[in-house]
Amino acid sequence: MDRTHDWSVNIRLPNGRRPNTDDGHLDDTYGHYLAGVDADGAVHHWDWLNNENGPYVRGFNEPDAILFYDDTLPSQEPTRGPTIFMPAAGDAVFRTDWSTDATYLLLRGEH
Repeated sequence: MDRTHDWSVNIRLPNGRRPNTDDGHLDDTYGHYLAGVDADGAVHHWDWLNNENGPYVRGFNEPDAILFYDDTLPSQEPTRGPTIFMPAAGDAVFRTDWSTDATYLLLRGEH
C-alpha cells in the first residue's frame, strides 16, 4: 500500500487535489489517517493540510477522524522530486516545485 499512497502524493496537483484520470475521480485524500501509521506520515500530513479545499474528511468518517487524528504529528513537504518518473505506474510528473504556484504536467503512458 505504501507505493499506492506515494503515487497519490506524487501525482498531486499544485492546489493539493488529484487530477482526474481515465474514468476515475480521485480528488482529495485522507492523509490524516496515514500521518501516524505510514513511514512517510509527515508527507501525508502535509499533503492533507495543504489542499485548496482544506483538510478533507468524508462525512461518514468524521468520528474516526476525530478519534485518530493527532495534531502533534509533524508535517513535511516531500523531499523527493519535484519531477518524478514512475514507470510501473505509467506516469511521469513534471513540476517546478511542491508549491501552489508550481508549473505542473502529468504525462500518462498507460500500457
